Amino acid sequence: MHKKSLLIAFAYLVFTIRLVNAQSLSESILAKWQSYIFVSTLMPRSELETLAKDSLSTRTTLLFNGFGKEGQSALQKYVYQVNQSCCGGKASFAIDPLIFSKYKVVSAPTFLIAKGSSTLNNEFSIISGNMEWSNALKYWAQDSQVLQIRVEATNLFSSFAK
Repeated sequence: MHKKSLLIAFAYLVFTIRLVNAQSLSESILAKWQSYIFVSTLMPRSELETLAKDSLSTRTTLLFNGFGKEGQSALQKYVYQVNQSCCGGKASFAIDPLIFSKYKVVSAPTFLIAKGSSTLNNEFSIISGNMEWSNALKYWAQDSQVLQIRVEATNLFSSFAK
């Protein structure tokens, strides 16, 4: 009886592992492209406002690495003021130090296009530098060596014209 229970448990484990792998594969295939703009409170406010305004047309999230030296309430107030000034409160801001770490982002602004949360070389691309979001998209659309990134950047860039 013990042998039969062990065999059933093993079969269940193998089946479960196959399901997990199948989900991972399907998630990889079905993953949607994500775009992020990494920002900082140390950036000039006018630059942050421009990036926030640009992010609206592409539904791109602006990411902070943390709350900063002043803490959570100060960041919330700052984001609220920036958002009201440029975007009528519609820009999407978030705090996600894990994404900063995952993609090794060390400066702001930095721009990211990634398939889901992939870190495979042909499924994400980063551009850092003081530029507008549309310029980063234009660079990817024209110069990326990865066809999928060129296509996604072109799609996002075309939303600026709408």
